[in-house]
Amino acid sequence: MVRYTRGQPFLWNVTWGGSKLVNKNNAASQDFDPASRSATNMVELNGPDSFIAAYGSYEPVDDSPVLPKTIRANIASGRLVAWGLDLPLPFIAGTGLFDVLYIDDSLRIFRSSNRFAVQIRKDAL
Repeated sequence: MVRYTRGQPFLWNVTWGGSKLVNKNNAASQDFDPASRSATNMVELNGPDSFIAAYGSYEPVDDSPVLPKTIRANIASGRLVAWGLDLPLPFIAGTGLFDVLYIDDSLRIFRSSNRFAVQIRKDAL
């Protein structure tokens, strides 16, 4: 759960035509698996049964112990699940960088494209 954001909106803050594309009742999440180095980004559109997801991998840019760490994300594919459809989104792909600083097991600070977010694990709320 994002508790603070500064800078241009992230995907989960996008508005269109004056109404929210993603409202405050929908979840946006990132799942990083250290064992496989896989990454999943997901944003609900209208509850947990409709969402856009991006799948890929990640790796630290260097082995330095200096924090925050710069991470390279390699997004390989995306999909839209909504209205009974499960559609691949092949245009969701590419490589990007972000910085992350873990404060503890449940709190992190995330920076991407000069935007900042303080993120808390859902199970820590």
